[in-house]
Amino acid sequence: MGRRERVLINDHRAHGGGYGQGSAAPFHSEAPSPAPSSSTRTTSTVSGMFGAFRPTSKVQVGLLWKVPWKLSRTRKANARARLKKVDSVIEAVQASGVQCKALTEALALPKEHEMPAKDKYTVYSPHEKGYRKGIHKVPKWTRLTQRTNPKGF
Repeated sequence: MGRRERVLINDHRAHGGGYGQGSAAPFHSEAPSPAPSSSTRTTSTVSGMFGAFRPTSKVQVGLLWKVPWKLSRTRKANARARLKKVDSVIEAVQASGVQCKALTEALALPKEHEMPAKDKYTVYSPHEKGYRKGIHKVPKWTRLTQRTNPKGF
């Protein structure tokens, strides 16, 4: 009998032994079992430590966040829409008459319709086999501007 069961039995006895009128009998036995000797006492395992909230074995094995090797059609469409929205913001800031270094740098970037598909969906990486990797493998790729790559790549 575990510590929790002994506490439940003792709590049950302290409150008069009943669960109220018309209630069902307790799920555990009323007779306490003899306490295990120190030689037979076992230590609790990790799986028994958390009870119903212990992690499953599949969570403990392999990668938890899987990144697909290529972008799906939907994610490509969302990336194009994001590029178009950035282009419209740059045009709106330019039309307002504001002058700043960030705006001049943004105007130097190619627009979404001027970019080849290779530049929209991949970025230069010196560590990859073909010197290109999917843009979705870059951390925070939706928030960064990566429209230009080294010449020849």
